[in-house]
Amino acid sequence: MSYFKYRLWDQVLTLRNPPDSVSTVATIGTAVCLTALLTGFTPISHVTTGMSLITAIGVVGVVYTVVIFRYGVLIEGLLSAFFVLLTFNADVPLVRGPGIAEISVYLLDFGSLGVFLLGILWYQQRRPTFSVAFRVVLASLGAFVLWSVLAALFGSGSSITAGLMFSAAQLRYLLVFIAAGTVVHWTDVRQALYPLIIAVTGHLIVGIVQTVSGGIIGFSRLGETSEQLISTFTIGSYTIATGLHAGGFVGTGRVFTAVLLLLTPILWYAANSDARFAMATVTVAAITLLLRVSDTESGLGAFFVSALLFLFGIALFNRTDRRHYRQLGLTILSSGMLVGLYLGNAVRAIGISLIAGLVETVQGIIWTDDTAATEGEPGNGSAGKEARTESKNGSDETDGGRNTDLSDSIGQSSGSGDVAVDASNLDVRLEQYEASIDIAIENPLFGLGGWNFPLRSTQYQLPDTMAVHNTVLSHLAATGIVGALLYLTAIVTVIFHLLRNGIYGKDRQGLWIALACGIIGFQAYSFWTTIHHSTTATAVYWALCGAAVAWKPQNGNDWEH
Repeated sequence: MSYFKYRLWDQVLTLRNPPDSVSTVATIGTAVCLTALLTGFTPISHVTTGMSLITAIGVVGVVYTVVIFRYGVLIEGLLSAFFVLLTFNADVPLVRGPGIAEISVYLLDFGSLGVFLLGILWYQQRRPTFSVAFRVVLASLGAFVLWSVLAALFGSGSSITAGLMFSAAQLRYLLVFIAAGTVVHWTDVRQALYPLIIAVTGHLIVGIVQTVSGGIIGFSRLGETSEQLISTFTIGSYTIATGLHAGGFVGTGRVFTAVLLLLTPILWYAANSDARFAMATVTVAAITLLLRVSDTESGLGAFFVSALLFLFGIALFNRTDRRHYRQLGLTILSSGMLVGLYLGNAVRAIGISLIAGLVETVQGIIWTDDTAATEGEPGNGSAGKEARTESKNGSDETDGGRNTDLSDSIGQSSGSGDVAVDASNLDVRLEQYEASIDIAIENPLFGLGGWNFPLRSTQYQLPDTMAVHNTVLSHLAATGIVGALLYLTAIVTVIFHLLRNGIYGKDRQGLWIALACGIIGFQAYSFWTTIHHSTTATAVYWALCGAAVAWKPQNGNDWEH
C-alpha cells in the first residue's frame, strides 16, 4: 500500500515541470477510454441499472482516474480529458439571465481550468517562447474580453447583466485558447487532434443511433438538446428523418455540424496511408450522412468551401507527395456522397420524368405507325384516333398517378418539393445584418453590450429574442466597432498563420492546409448561423485555434510517415 501511495505521489510530482516528451499511444488510449466511458458506459448503465446520469458521470471520473494512475499516464490522461470533454454539451445551469443570457457550468470547464492552471505552473518553471501569431491572438482575444466588459457597462442596451454574462462566456473561450496552446507548445499538435477526432468518432456513433431511432435517445444531461424534426429523405427504400436530433452529445445536429466542419479536413489529410485511408473513409462517410441529417444549407455551403480550398491547397502545394492523391480522392468522394444525399431525390424525380417522356414518345411513334394504314378511311381513322386517345389517357392516368406519388414522396423527403436547398430565411438574416450595422453606427464604441440584441430584436421588426445569425456582426452589435475589430484581428491572425505555413512552410504543409480549411469552414458556417451561442462548438473552435498557432512542427513525428 505504501508503494502504491508513493507511486501516486511520484506521478503527481511529475506535473510540476513541463514534459520533455509524451506518448502518442498513451494519448490515444486514454482518449478512447474516456470517450467509451462517456458515450457508452454512462448511457448503458443508466438504461440497464437505473443509475442516475450524474452518478454515472461520477463513476466515469473515478474509473478514468484509476486507469491513468494505474498505467502511469497521468499527463497524457489529463491532456486527453481536456480535449475530449470539450466536445460534450453536458452542463448544469447556474444563473438564468434576461433573454438568452445564461451562466452554466459545463463538463469542459473542469478540464479547461485544470489544464490552464497546469499551464501557468509550467510557465513559471520554464518560460516558453510562443509564436508571434499566438501572442497576437492572445492579446486580441484578451482585449476583446476586457472590451466586452466595458460594453456591458457603457453600452446602450437595457441589461448590464446580459452584457456581463456575455463577457463571462468570452472569458471561458480565452481560457480554453490558452490551455490548448500551452498543451500543444509543450507537446505536439497530435495531443490535441487525436483526442478530438476520437471524441467526435464517439459522438458520430451516438449520432447514427439517433438517426436510426429518429429522435434523441433521452440523455439531456450528457448533451442532447432538441428532438425537432424538419423533413425526410430516402436512401433506397429507407426513409430517414432530418432535423436537430442527430448531434451526438455535442448538442443539436446544427452544433455538431460546426464541430464536424472543423475536423473533416484533418480526416481528409489523414488519408495519406493505407491504414488511415480506410479509417478516414469510414469516418467521413458517417460525417456526410449526419451532415445531411442536420439539413442545413449553411453547413452544406461551408462544407464545399472547405472541400474546394483543401483540393486547391493540396493539389497546388503538395505536388511532390504521391500520397496526396488519396487525400484528394477522399475529399472528392465525400463531396460526391453529400451531393448525392442532398440531390438524390431530385435526380431520381428528373430521371423518372425523362423515362416517362421517353415512353410517351415511343408510344406516340408506335401509334402513328399503326394508324397510318387506315388514315384514308375516315371511319377507321376516327376510330383509330379515338382508340389511341383512350389508350394514351389510360396510360397517362396510371403512369401519371405513379409519378405523382413519387413526386409527392420526393417533396416530403426534401422538405420543399424537388428543391434540395431552401433560401427562404435569407430576408430575415439580411434584416438582422442591417440592424447590427445600424447599432454600430449609433454607438460605435460599445454597441448594445453583450447579449442585449435579443432583448431588443422586436424593435428591428424581428421575432422576439432572435439573435444575429452572423458571428462578426453579432459581436459588432454587442461590443461596437472596437470589439468587432479585436475579434476580427484574432480570427484573421489564425487563418493567416495557417495559410502562411501551408504555402511557404517546409514541414507538414498538408496539415497546415487542413487546419486552415477547418477554421475557414467554421467561419463560413458562422456567417449564416448563431453558432457563436453554442458553448461546445465555440470552445472546440478556440481550442483548435490555440493548438494551431502554438504548434511548432518537430522533425520525426509520424504524421507524414
